[in-house]
Parts: sequence; structure tokens; C-alpha cells
Amino acid sequence: MEYGALIHGSNFFDPQMRVSICFKKPGSGRQQGDQTIAGIDFFPTLLDLLGLYDQFRLVLQGISALDVKRPHLAVLANNHGAEDPFDFVLFNGTYKLRFLLDDNDPLQSQKITFAGAYDNQDHPVSFARGDGDTLSVFIHRHFSPVMQDISFLTFRDPH
Repeated sequence: MEYGALIHGSNFFDPQMRVSICFKKPGSGRQQGDQTIAGIDFFPTLLDLLGLYDQFRLVLQGISALDVKRPHLAVLANNHGAEDPFDFVLFNGTYKLRFLLDDNDPLQSQKITFAGAYDNQDHPVSFARGDGDTLSVFIHRHFSPVMQDISFLTFRDPH
């Protein structure tokens, strides 16, 4: 019942998003990493540990957590049962940006609605006038560096 939700994947709070994963590769020493990955990155990471990632890279949708070119960013969708996902978070390991598509037909949605930003304690980040960061400055400061290599996302410097 984390935050009142019984089903895993039904919200974006840290108890459901920060899940430790341990891999054991015979013959290798202990290594620890602190990567932000989505579920789609799990299999590519496993293939990378087995030395098979490069030969399958072109057909994989995810990116290995061990890939040095990988942006420190995960895109996560909220689970709404059998419905198509319409509720998404961009997570950089410290902050979450939440976006909504048209929930009536998310596959055909032409509109993305910003639904809030949250810190690593799941507290909303305020963008009230006079509080410092505006939304565009906040996004540029905390998300632009990791998004610069993602071709379909563009964030301009607000200054």
C-alpha cells in the first residue's frame, strides 16, 4: 500500500521507482553502479554482462546500463491496467518531470501536458514567481545536459 496504491507500477513515488537490481557474473569481481534505468534497459544490460550486447544492439529498444554513451535518464510509464499508457515521468536520478498525454486516445495524442516536477523526496517543486527557478530554467539546468543526444527532445536555453 505504498502511497495508497496496491498495484506495483501504479504511481511514480520512489518506493516503486528505486528498485535495486543485482547481477552476478561468474568470474568477475564485485562492482557497484548507480544508474537510472527503466525496465526496458534490463535485458540489454544482461546481454552486455554476457558480452553479447554489441551484436544485438540494433534490434534492442533499451540501452545497457553499462553503455558509456547512455544518458542518465529514464522514461517511465504509469501502469493503468489494460489501457494504453498516458502518464509518463522523465527521471534523471534526482528529479522527476511528469507529463500526460490525452487519456482518451494516448496513441493518437498530439498534446503533452506538463503535470509537475518532483524532487528525490517526492515533494513537488514549486515554480511560483519570486521563488527562483522558473520551469524553463529548471528543465534546462537539470534535464538538458542528459537530453542533448535524444533527437526528438529539444530544450532551448531560456536566457
